[in-house]
Formats: sequence, C-alpha cells, structure tokens
Amino acid sequence: MKVRRIANLNKHSKTLGGTILGIEADSGMTQKTREVIKIYKLDYELKSTGTKEMLQTVDQKIKKQEPIVFHAWQPHWMFAKYDLRMLSDDNRIFQKEGIRKLARPGFREDHKKAAKILEKIALTRKQFNSLLLYVKESNQEPKAAVAAWMEANPKIVKPMRKSGFSLF
Repeated sequence: MKVRRIANLNKHSKTLGGTILGIEADSGMTQKTREVIKIYKLDYELKSTGTKEMLQTVDQKIKKQEPIVFHAWQPHWMFAKYDLRMLSDDNRIFQKEGIRKLARPGFREDHKKAAKILEKIALTRKQFNSLLLYVKESNQEPKAAVAAWMEANPKIVKPMRKSGFSLF
C-alpha cells in the first residue's frame, strides 16, 4: 500500500477493513494505539490478540499479499523477515524507536561481566533484527544461535571483538 502516515489511514479504512491488529490488551503498545485512534480520529477498531496470534495473521496476510495495519516495534525479527513500513506519526505519540542500553544504578558493580558485554555491543537496528530472526528460526538454544549468528557475520562482530567484546 502507499500509506505513509497515520494521518492518512482513514482514506484506506475500507481496504484495511477498518481494523488495526494489536497485541495483548493490557500492553503499553495497545494503550498507545488506542491513543493514536482517538487523537487521529481514526475510523478503525483495535483488535487485540496475543503477540503470537497477531504475527500469525500478519504472516498470512503478507503471504496472500493482502493489506494489513498492525502495531509493530523495533528491534524485532518481523522487520528482518518482512518488508514492513512504519507509518509516520506526526503527533509523536509513539516514542522514537531505537536500541537503548539501560541498567539500574549499581548494575555495573553487581554484574560486571554483563555490564562489560553491554558496553561493547554495537549493532544497528537492521543487524539486531537479523539476529533476532536468526535466533527465532534456528531451532537452537538462544546461546548457540547467537554464537552461530556471530560466526556467520564476522564483519559485524569483528569491530566489537577488537574492542574487547566477548559474549561467552
């Protein structure tokens, strides 16, 4: 579809079935989507399902090349698997997405190795989405899947290793 902005969704309500597909009803993302519907005066109903169910529906719609509007977030493997477009939010209701490293006061002292790992990790959103998809689809334990992804992506991992990064 050619929709680029949330503000233009009403023009496509019929094509999109007047529904925005969402995740769990009590999630922060769902609460924000309700706010978006209200502020943008969208003629849409929010259909909350579980995350798994939402992603299954997205997969089915994409395979059938049918339009769908749903709420999404990054980093997430769905962006590595599908060609998705985030709609522009002129009212900035949704927080700008990105990868952030946050820890509580005292985390560094309590978890030295984990803090060191966090300091050295430097992935773009696209790289992190790729890693998440690999872990999801690899049928391996997450630790083994991450190790395999790192081995398969030496150009990404090499600069981190030069700065002393070691995951295991």
